Amino acid sequence: MKSPLTTLLALITVPALAYRPVYIDDKGEHLFKPSPPSSKSPGKHRHLERKGAKKGSLSPAFGNCKTMHLLAKIEDIIAGVKISDRGETSSFPFYDMGTMKEIGLFTDVASIMQDGECVFTGVLSTDYNEETSSFDSQMTITGTCSGAFNAITGGTGGFDCARGFQSFTEAPSENFYASTINICVGCS
Repeated sequence: MKSPLTTLLALITVPALAYRPVYIDDKGEHLFKPSPPSSKSPGKHRHLERKGAKKGSLSPAFGNCKTMHLLAKIEDIIAGVKISDRGETSSFPFYDMGTMKEIGLFTDVASIMQDGECVFTGVLSTDYNEETSSFDSQMTITGTCSGAFNAITGGTGGFDCARGFQSFTEAPSENFYASTINICVGCS
């Protein structure tokens, strides 16, 4: 029989990816489950189309806007998860979907609430600076562990004053987890 904690941890990890695809089975093994079909529905962008924005974009009135298509390797996600009785942390590299080039690191902390829901705050870090041994650009992503969309709530460097949203997309193979970030940057 699963304990309540095991049931709650059945929705775990993918940074800044609200839907937690890693879970622990009855034998204590980390397993991966696919994205929910509803999170990849073409209808999820209809609210943007009604406002005159093209699919996958934000209004230029928000400043410098762009769309990023990212991938994470499932093996990296599973290896990067650390679970405690209060929640989890995860950290793993992510890749540009078009070039398959590693472009940064995602790190997040997820907490289980009293009602059983899980919330997380994560940081997507890019532009690694070898001189300082740190990343020059970071964006903050926050959401619930059961949602299909997450909020981009701020950033630094190339993501200065970032705002937008992150959603799930179709991965090119079962070895990856895919995400699309629609972001506008600039503090003006």
